[in-house]
Amino acid sequence: MRRTEYAADAYAAGQGLGPALASALEELAVQRVLLTTPGPFAAHPPLHVRVARLADETARERPTTTA
Repeated sequence: MRRTEYAADAYAAGQGLGPALASALEELAVQRVLLTTPGPFAAHPPLHVRVARLADETARERPTTTA
């Protein structure tokens, strides 16, 4: 399950939706719909790991510009 969610997150980041997905995940955590720290046998990856990976994927997708 974790591999599938990471793949979906990477796809979203590749489509330019990484920041929106990260924001939505954080909002679900605030509303307590999504656990921020799942238990040891949880199938879903921890929220902070998903958000960090989305930030990394988004940074890789953005072309750097030089002035």
